[in-house]
Amino acid sequence: MHMPKTQHDQKACPAVPRVGVLSVASLLVASLVLTAGPFAASQGPPIVGGGVFVQPQPLAIEVDAGAFHTCVLALGPAPIVQPPQPNQVICWGWNGMGQAAPYNPGWGQAEPRRLATGSYHTCAVLYSYDVTCWGDNTAGQSNDYHGGDALLVAGGHDHTCALVKDPQNPSSTTVDQFMGSMPLRTGSGNVICWGGNTHGQSDPYLGGDAIQVTAGDGFTCVLTTSGDVHCWGGNWYGQANGYQGGDAIQVDAGSAHVCALLQGGTVECWGNNFDGQADPYTGWPPAFMVTAGGVTAAKGSFGHTCVLVDAEAQTGTTLTPYSVHAGMLVDCWGGNYQLQATDQPLDAVVHEISAGGVHTCALLGQIGSVVCWGDNSFGQSEPYIGIP
Repeated sequence: MHMPKTQHDQKACPAVPRVGVLSVASLLVASLVLTAGPFAASQGPPIVGGGVFVQPQPLAIEVDAGAFHTCVLALGPAPIVQPPQPNQVICWGWNGMGQAAPYNPGWGQAEPRRLATGSYHTCAVLYSYDVTCWGDNTAGQSNDYHGGDALLVAGGHDHTCALVKDPQNPSSTTVDQFMGSMPLRTGSGNVICWGGNTHGQSDPYLGGDAIQVTAGDGFTCVLTTSGDVHCWGGNWYGQANGYQGGDAIQVDAGSAHVCALLQGGTVECWGNNFDGQADPYTGWPPAFMVTAGGVTAAKGSFGHTCVLVDAEAQTGTTLTPYSVHAGMLVDCWGGNYQLQATDQPLDAVVHEISAGGVHTCALLGQIGSVVCWGDNSFGQSEPYIGIP
């Protein structure tokens, strides 16, 4: 189906069953059996979050996975819901710190327009260009930001960062230049952070050339207009080393590793490689989105990485972010203890992928739904059924 990725294909890994194609039809069937909320098959403890998905849900336009919860930014209005509804954040999975609580403030400047999850907290960029967060706040990571200039937000383990407009050039970046987790056109700004700063991870970045920000456990990285990745904070695995190749177009951080998508569809990673999660992707088909996941536990940091590729790509095919094409393949490597790194062929247009602690999710753009695989101990891998 595709060429070997790199040496990680030859690593000795536990034998796991192959997961078949996740079809649109299976999602529609799932929507009929979810008669007691999204976790009817695995209710889990009472602290499981999420809403009741029996009624038609607004279309998901963004997905982000935390350590043990998943959230979507849902588009309002939902076409078959009357009256029209404003944008909202809908979450499911573990809610022990309130991180999976819904956010639906109604119409106005508090309406969410962007989404990010940390390990145990969730944040949204609002139409006011402020940031609101909820969930774990032991280090101040869920404090709100009222600067009125935030474009993107990223959640780490105990800190939060926002890409903000450069005051020296406030018109250089607009929020419309971003879609999903990847910038579509070049803009630039600074990064401000709040929350834990034990390792310097919440220090600001004032270079004025940041176009994307991502946060892990004790470190932060930005993608710059030069195509480099600059990182700071804890560096015990080399996760803050950064990348200076000049050809990066997207970056994402797991708990202790970082991966950059390069022009040409290859991926370079650095940091913790205990499970092979920081191995590079150099195979065919070329990747056009990357996501890094993982969770820090008492026994160490675990991680996995996934890329979105076109399984039907032919030689010479030019792929761009958010290409509208069915037959996508989510190709994963690294820790696969709960099948979170199992490759997934999807018979739908995939707009975004997100790796959580030990689960992975894909946003199916044509139908505004989300499918997930991997650990489902708290219902975090249950599907989200968007009804067009």
